[in-house]
Amino acid sequence: YGDMDDTGAEWQQQLGDWWQSDKPWLRHSLHLESEKQRDWFFWRQKRGVVVAGRMSAEEGVKVAEWAKTLGWPLIGDVLSQTGQPLPCADLWLGNGKAVSELAQAQIVVQLGSSLTSKRVLQWQATCEPEEYWLVDNLPGRLDPAQHRGRRLVCAID
Repeated sequence: YGDMDDTGAEWQQQLGDWWQSDKPWLRHSLHLESEKQRDWFFWRQKRGVVVAGRMSAEEGVKVAEWAKTLGWPLIGDVLSQTGQPLPCADLWLGNGKAVSELAQAQIVVQLGSSLTSKRVLQWQATCEPEEYWLVDNLPGRLDPAQHRGRRLVCAID
């Protein structure tokens, strides 16, 4: 086929150590009720961020309490109904210091889909955690950035 060149090198670098891994890029789970993740104890010890998308008011309260319990920042989209524990998330995501702090997250857990905020979507597209978990009862691939991680199709609560 010829000599090796740099074609595709940038794309391959974005995949990180996944090439040497025996795990799929995205683990997809379809359940009508939530399924315990066996390695959750491991992941909850890491630095994380919770992203809240569209959800009911009742779910929003539970998600805000859960993020507070974990000690993780909560980025609530306009449709999240979480009470916006991080007021003006849109403004925070415009702050370089805040974004560099969020960039240290090893895991991002997004509960609910349909993110609408421009800055939240921009941050979501550029974040590079070790794993990105998206939990929503709508089936299909709902992560436009196609992060490495898990797609759990189940109710948020």
